[in-house]
Amino acid sequence: QSPKPMPQLHALLVGINTYDPRSNVRPLRGCHNDVKAIQQLLKTQYTHLNPQIKVLKDQRATREKLIQNFRKHLAAKAQARDLVLFYFSGHGSRAEAAPAFRQLDSTGIDETLVCYDSRTPGKYDLADKELAVLLSEVSSGVEVVVIIDSCHSGEMTKSIDADLNGRRSRFTSQVKGYRDLSTYLLSKDNYYTQQLATRQDLQIPHRAHVVLGACGRDQEAWEADDDRGVFT
Repeated sequence: QSPKPMPQLHALLVGINTYDPRSNVRPLRGCHNDVKAIQQLLKTQYTHLNPQIKVLKDQRATREKLIQNFRKHLAAKAQARDLVLFYFSGHGSRAEAAPAFRQLDSTGIDETLVCYDSRTPGKYDLADKELAVLLSEVSSGVEVVVIIDSCHSGEMTKSIDADLNGRRSRFTSQVKGYRDLSTYLLSKDNYYTQQLATRQDLQIPHRAHVVLGACGRDQEAWEADDDRGVFT
């Protein structure tokens, strides 16, 4: 009987300092440094897991590329006993969810990650309900860890777009107007519209995973004056 393969670590690290100029999203300073630090940590402390690391920065971290790389580098490669890590350093925000989700979430709000091109015409943030689908595509028997160093929630305050004693918030303004259900994930494989084709109500997939978040839903994540995320 052949021995079981040694477990591996599959990591997707996303850091966005500069957003598409058309988006009018304020740049950050510490996200590349955060990714570099996490990458070094994995290479030095987790050598026994033979880390397979994919990094997306700035213009490489578009909404479509993030989804595609999550599927290609994490979901498609991880096998039982492996570990998957998804790390995001950048702006977070909120958006009004598609009305079909209101039966599941009375707030009617998506917590979102702002991709490089999220705020350009025809593009959207990556919503929590989309990340839930991506996580559900990872094979059973794989340990999954998600680390988010952004205001993936938070209320809008007067300090959102301002520096505070050398620090800056990783929250950008909420999108106005709700999203249509067809805009979740990519058009050719929309999990939720396919659900409604066979049933009358929606279900958000739930997969066991560990989440480490910089803040709660009514708080903000900050960058320090040394150009690093405080949480990271």
